[in-house]
Amino acid sequence: MIKQLTFQTSASKQIIDITRKVQDLVNQSSTKEGLCLVFVQHTTCSVMLGEYETGLDEDFINMFEQLKPHGPFQHAHEPDHAPSHLFSSMVGEQVVIPIQSGQPTFGTWQKIMLVEFDGPRSRNVIVQTINSAR
Repeated sequence: MIKQLTFQTSASKQIIDITRKVQDLVNQSSTKEGLCLVFVQHTTCSVMLGEYETGLDEDFINMFEQLKPHGPFQHAHEPDHAPSHLFSSMVGEQVVIPIQSGQPTFGTWQKIMLVEFDGPRSRNVIVQTINSAR
């Protein structure tokens, strides 16, 4: 199964918990044992696994702001958002979660987070379930 989810971000830097929507797609799939690939189709946005709770999303954003490089940048079309590209590549555009008994197998506090570095924008996330070979 392969499906696309679309999320509208509302801030220049934002973290959104997308776990429930991904879980719903896994539940709709016929995959009982296998993998779930979550992939964001953008170069200024990422997905990551981690704990998502009140305040921690702001801590992540503050950390990214503290790590933000100041240039000068060689990025040809818009140097101001070069840091967004750099962060996206560092954090990554995909995560893979094992599926067991038809359910994604997260750790106790793990959530899938969409990380916006250059918003607000509409963001496409591809979710693909892959059955284990038998």
